[in-house]
Amino acid sequence: MSFKEIVNQDHIVNFLLSSYKADRISGAYLFLGSDGIGRTKMAKEFAKLINCKNAKGDCCDVCPSCKKIEEGNYVDIHWFKPINNAITISQVRELEKYVYLKPYESDKKVFIICDAQCLTEESSNALLKTLEEPTDDSVIILIANDISALLPTITSRCQKVIFNSIDEAGIEDILVHKHKVPLSHAHFISYLAEGSPGKALEFKDLREDLLQKRSHILNSVYFRKFSLFKMEEFSIKDNTQKRKSINLLLDILLSWFRDLLVVKTGVDTPLINLDKKEDLLKLNNQYSREELIKNISTICDTKFFINSNLNVKLTLSKMRSDLWK
Repeated sequence: MSFKEIVNQDHIVNFLLSSYKADRISGAYLFLGSDGIGRTKMAKEFAKLINCKNAKGDCCDVCPSCKKIEEGNYVDIHWFKPINNAITISQVRELEKYVYLKPYESDKKVFIICDAQCLTEESSNALLKTLEEPTDDSVIILIANDISALLPTITSRCQKVIFNSIDEAGIEDILVHKHKVPLSHAHFISYLAEGSPGKALEFKDLREDLLQKRSHILNSVYFRKFSLFKMEEFSIKDNTQKRKSINLLLDILLSWFRDLLVVKTGVDTPLINLDKKEDLLKLNNQYSREELIKNISTICDTKFFINSNLNVKLTLSKMRSDLWK
């Protein structure tokens, strides 16, 4: 792995390489962007570059430091990930302990906080003290998807690095040419990925399961019967994961009504479900244009309410009655 393997983030690679070559590495960075677009990979590659013994425009990937960091056992690289959806005060205390120690194997220690938006108020205040008194031999990288969840006093002390999402055509190209996914399936997955190559690769590995879910949802649309409640997503106990999985189902449902509207209106826009054009044509007369627009609006509202932490079951029950009164 190296910087060249990270897709569509050339502006960040160039910025980090320039900082390294000019010996102007900041004490703290905020890597900001949606999940699955390369923030964690970028943090690892930057840590490798900082500690590489043979760096020439990129980390070498073969020296002992690069290999240890890639394998996750380099003593001067410290990773912190949420515990029960929180970065705890004890984790920040551990970071503080190592920040003020000398590096063991390198010139700089690197501390990477994943999902930094999960910092609690207590752990945020503790981290702020460390950011206010930086050490020359430490680099702290916060990875977050929501800057509003972080204290302004923390973000103001970090060099902000904004990651790009990738358009559907770019993700489709990766799936087709690098991973040999059939074009029609790649087109469908690129829509669900929402600009995230990481999500696209995850969905690629779950392709058969996704296609099965899509067929199940098509039956719901065809028979005007919301049978999604029978799917295993509703038995997931972790609420965060449940909402994520149900949002995926709603995105698939949304893609059907969107495609039906395209077919109904004859707009010159590519279908999301390219391989299901015949099924879409069969459904064309079952819904009026007004119904399709109303249903698309209803599903979008449902996604908003679920993501706003409203009761999932009640929200979906209301959607079912609104879709098929």
